[in-house]
Amino acid sequence: MAGRRKKFYGTLIHPGDLCFDVGANIGNRTAIFLALNARVVAVEPQPACVERLTRRFKDRITVIAKGLGAQEGELPIHIGSNSTLSSFSEEWIDTVQDRFAGYKWTETLTVPVTTLDQLIAAYGVPSFCKIDVEGFELQVLQGLTQPIPMLSLEYAVPEAKNNLVAAIDLLSSLATDVRFNYSPGESMRMAMPSFIPLPEFKEHINSQTFEQTLFGDVYVKSLF
Repeated sequence: MAGRRKKFYGTLIHPGDLCFDVGANIGNRTAIFLALNARVVAVEPQPACVERLTRRFKDRITVIAKGLGAQEGELPIHIGSNSTLSSFSEEWIDTVQDRFAGYKWTETLTVPVTTLDQLIAAYGVPSFCKIDVEGFELQVLQGLTQPIPMLSLEYAVPEAKNNLVAAIDLLSSLATDVRFNYSPGESMRMAMPSFIPLPEFKEHINSQTFEQTLFGDVYVKSLF
């Protein structure tokens, strides 16, 4: 899997690129970005995951022990029995409980939250930004008022399709030419031969073909 991930992300990330890993968890994607000689800012609000990131990568990355949202402040995060399922969104947890029936969310922590705009002010505009925050993607993007050249956000359908549509609409408002593709599941391949405009992509995500993928990542290319 690591080899396939490196090959896939190698088409998007180049040596020296600045990458934001939002929802870094324990650093599976961070490790790939480092292997591609990128500079990484890893954003992760779960204290146990922050500890593992710091221990694993030491000073090779910048770790931001916060969540991201629409504005700065504090928010409760619901900690899952699997840390990859922890979420700021109670609505998301309610909608996916059947899908993840073997898992529980039994602890809530209040953690600091910042915004993508604040990260950009501190570190610069990233060449690539990965967002994987278990149903909180739209709120993260609401803290962004400028385009990012390449961005990915996790999707889950059919449960969170409305949030996906709102997210891609928001991103389309930030640049003059915004195009979309997606990678189903953990396939590490683009589903379409090229990035397509918003109207065509919105039509596709309403198709049975897209809904049958269940989850994956949407890739957003902004030209400005």
